[in-house]
Amino acid sequence: MVVGERRRETVNIIFKRFAVSRTVKGKGSWLTKGGGRIGDVIVVTKKLGVGAYFADEMRGGGGAREREQVIDSMMESNKIAGDVAAKLNKETGENAVRSATDVTGFGLMGHLIEMVKASRKVEEGKMQTKMRAKINLEKIAFLNGGVNAAVKGVFSSLQEENYKCRGGVSNHDECLARWEKDDQIMAKYLLLFNPETSGGLLFFVRAAEADAFVKELAVQGVEGVKVGDLEELGEDESGEGEYCAVVDKEKGTGTKEKIRKGADFVRVV
Repeated sequence: MVVGERRRETVNIIFKRFAVSRTVKGKGSWLTKGGGRIGDVIVVTKKLGVGAYFADEMRGGGGAREREQVIDSMMESNKIAGDVAAKLNKETGENAVRSATDVTGFGLMGHLIEMVKASRKVEEGKMQTKMRAKINLEKIAFLNGGVNAAVKGVFSSLQEENYKCRGGVSNHDECLARWEKDDQIMAKYLLLFNPETSGGLLFFVRAAEADAFVKELAVQGVEGVKVGDLEELGEDESGEGEYCAVVDKEKGTGTKEKIRKGADFVRVV
């Protein structure tokens, strides 16, 4: 079962095939967004690109093979992965799988930032402000139809809003410069911000159990990918940052929006 909370509206619906969640429940175990620790491995299920594909299809794009791949991904229940996480925690006697959420409206990047922020609040009121997520773009799985759409510049309508969280990516400008001449890689980077429909789950897993977790997911027919880990910021890096109005050169001179600058929640490699 997957339940969730979307802004001020609370959703408490059981889905047999499609799932949208904020909190993941396996058999006898609840996983929340917080709880990650430095050194934990980041695991993602399902490929990214559902939202972009359907945006392209609405414009006459896409294809039969790509559509079938997208539908198959949407039909995969998240309950299986939730049960695997709960089983591993029961077998180890503690939280080997520390936290989880789904990848839906805020995209992988938005939900990852949420989890990092929640995980910085640890026991006894102490903060892990020197923790951030490091993800490897090459290890993240994407749907062909989603990548094809992104290469053409086609994304879901919420892409522009979600893209504002780029202020939490410590090396965003570096990523743009590095991949500006590679349409495929750039498309994949931008898809990290794109909303997903019936997306997969995002887990923080203790490093010692990460391989066993991914292996058991595969046994149960779920593709789980280790895409990165939680790392400690260097002494000269900031984990906080401040909100500020900035000029968005990509949208034109004089366009201002409020984003978090230098927050260092995520680093992409």
